Amino acid sequence: RTGLIAVKRGMTTLFDVHGAAVATTILEVRACQVVRSRWDPQTAQYLVEVGASDGLPVGPNRLSPAQRGHFDRHQCEPKPCLTSFPVDDAAVLPSGTPLTSTHFVPGQYIDVQGTTLGKGFQGAMKRWGFHGQDASHGVSKAHRSLGS
Repeated sequence: RTGLIAVKRGMTTLFDVHGAAVATTILEVRACQVVRSRWDPQTAQYLVEVGASDGLPVGPNRLSPAQRGHFDRHQCEPKPCLTSFPVDDAAVLPSGTPLTSTHFVPGQYIDVQGTTLGKGFQGAMKRWGFHGQDASHGVSKAHRSLGS
């Protein structure tokens, strides 16, 4: 099966048939569509290129001419997010196929990859878990600093 592009919306707890709590992640699947399927000779496998959008049209100034030509060639609406998934030859999908969460079956295990949100420039207490210095006893303006 090919993959989907989703956004993590949060976490919650569900209970299995035995009443045990299971931590689950809530993913929002955006409007995914197959842009193209191709054979990659370098990796010797089929790749399905999937694009996702948030429902808003992509303006012509946000895409390079090469990207616009790529979407025009495959008769697809331009998508801001584009990625490829390796699949078996039996799982190759035609261009323009919409993908939803019903693409997966209940109980199926999935692999998830993601990017971490940046936290900006952080101090020593958050970045390395330092305990900081005393709140009093002569400490001035150095309560959250890393020390000597």
